[in-house]
Amino acid sequence: RESREILEAIDNGSFILYAQPIMKLAEPGYPTHYEILLRVSRPDGTVISIANFLDAAERYQLLERLDRWVLDRVLSMVAPHAAELHTRGASFAVNITGQSLSQAEFADFVRGEIKRHAIPAGLIDFELTETAAVKNIKATQRFIERLSEIGARVALDDFGTGLSSLMHLKDLDVHRIKIDGKFVRDVLSNARSRALIRALVQIADEIGLQTVAEFVESEAIAASIHALGVQWARGVFRSGDRGSSATCWRT
Repeated sequence: RESREILEAIDNGSFILYAQPIMKLAEPGYPTHYEILLRVSRPDGTVISIANFLDAAERYQLLERLDRWVLDRVLSMVAPHAAELHTRGASFAVNITGQSLSQAEFADFVRGEIKRHAIPAGLIDFELTETAAVKNIKATQRFIERLSEIGARVALDDFGTGLSSLMHLKDLDVHRIKIDGKFVRDVLSNARSRALIRALVQIADEIGLQTVAEFVESEAIAASIHALGVQWARGVFRSGDRGSSATCWRT
């Protein structure tokens, strides 16, 4: 049933894309960087997270198909406005699953789609979870190298959750790490979380990587992680006239 619902969502247009701002903490103003989030619209009008289907999608080998669907929709929506968005320094982050990474031809598919839509590669960032990235280091390195050749950038998502995080970081030519939300949610009350975030930021600074905190859900948390040196934040919070709630994209 779950696999059928995923396939029907792909075929019937039941998937919805949301663009959630990635806010720069040091500077006020409107965001130019966004993460693309995938949701499912059900017949009763409710919208649910794709997380409810990920286990089934992985089990039935459907994750690569989902990745291709998302990339096609994002590129199709960005293409008509690519020149203006590029001038404004905008970028949109698309998540790539481990199943896609394991396919040697997937990087060439991505390159081909970017070329077909005539989009500057810098408009699209690609995010890999730390778990997926370190599961097959050689495949991840190959993907990063192929995308770097055309100017696309790759970030490590959910960073800090793996036992070998720092060991593998030196082997992956990423431009940004996204600090896992479990360290961020309790940063106001947990000294260990603050210490770990501070350490990750220091390491990232030393090797020239940007840092993003996930699940920033209040202005107080945003202020705390900014004080720890984090540069960017993604989550549901408001700071002055800036909001970070996600905007729905429909094709």
